[in-house]
Amino acid sequence: MDYKLILKSFLIVFTVGFISFAASAQTAKYPDAASYLEASEKQHKLAKKLLIYGGSGIVVGGGFLLYSNYINNKESDNMFSGDFGVSQTIGAIIGISGLVVTTISLTKFSKAKKYKQKAYELEPTLETTNYQYLNQSKSMPTVGLRLKF
Repeated sequence: MDYKLILKSFLIVFTVGFISFAASAQTAKYPDAASYLEASEKQHKLAKKLLIYGGSGIVVGGGFLLYSNYINNKESDNMFSGDFGVSQTIGAIIGISGLVVTTISLTKFSKAKKYKQKAYELEPTLETTNYQYLNQSKSMPTVGLRLKF
């Protein structure tokens, strides 16, 4: 078992994950509801792409791992017996990287939802109420504008 290759691969995956986490932790200020909605749409599109890429990585890495185990251990009864070679390491790295990317996509989905809620809070809402004047028997509809900050 080549521990140096596994350690190098782990360090690469850890470094990429750390850099992407630091990049997504930066916050931006948006002045109005339209910019919050635009940011929400961008985050949602990015989250969808990351989810697709991460899921594909998990499927490809897992398939590569299982196929290389099958090829390497054809003659043995147990498919997972034997040494963990380079091809299995590559499959595991692709699968774990896909899992990390999928996890990052979930944080992007939650950020998109938060931006959308903030945009709805900043948008004005129109309400109608029936108000009865003092000396009239009929109630007349009135329109009011309510702003939430």
